[in-house]
Amino acid sequence: MGKVQSVKNKFVSIMGDWVNSYLPDATGNSPKTVESYQKACELLLDYMYIVAKIPADKLQFKDLDYEVIMDFLGWLKKEKKYSDGSLNVRLAALRSFAKYAQNKDFKAASVFYSAVNKVPVKKK
Repeated sequence: MGKVQSVKNKFVSIMGDWVNSYLPDATGNSPKTVESYQKACELLLDYMYIVAKIPADKLQFKDLDYEVIMDFLGWLKKEKKYSDGSLNVRLAALRSFAKYAQNKDFKAASVFYSAVNKVPVKKK
């Protein structure tokens, strides 16, 4: 009988590495920045599960196109009552993650990277 291996989703694996290793260690971000960026990831995963009906273990980079990112930010504004400044912080986190992800798996993350970089920053 063969071993049953726990297969971790590539998206979740790269996100975990970004939050747990890259942000605190490689970039020297403050604990508050790491916490803020981690919150952005949690919110994105919540949105994808609640609204898009895609659980984290099934989420793929290709699921995160421009429309989804725009809908996610709209959801934060409408449902979570985020200010434009808070939306910009979440967008900055997604851009940072997308850049990291593209360096880890260019082909898989390219749609996501392109999408988040097309989203305009909100003017305060």
